[in-house]
Amino acid sequence: MRKFTTGLALAAGIALSTVAPGVAASEPAPPPPPPNCSKTEPDKDNSKYAKLFRTNHVNVRSGPSTTCKALGQGVTSQKVDLHCTAGTWTYLRLSTGVEGWVNNGYLKDTSDVHC
Repeated sequence: MRKFTTGLALAAGIALSTVAPGVAASEPAPPPPPPNCSKTEPDKDNSKYAKLFRTNHVNVRSGPSTTCKALGQGVTSQKVDLHCTAGTWTYLRLSTGVEGWVNNGYLKDTSDVHC
């Protein structure tokens, strides 16, 4: 029984180590580029401050991604000034002066101006 087990393991090792002719081994896809977590935008839409948060404790981030650092938080009673929108994120300024990115799902309205 021992000879059979050793021979089987040897045959499996040879089968796994060979690649069929003309078949290239696939390489993993490169990782996506990291988000720009220091992206700022000028006030392009000239809107006025308004209460636009749907919920409290909304993170205002340094870039348009949840992986970017939270710079502050917005609450429903706080006024914000929208600057522009890029995809599903809006760049805005809180009434406290903090500027950053918020996912559009947390806002009642977004800017019509693209960043």
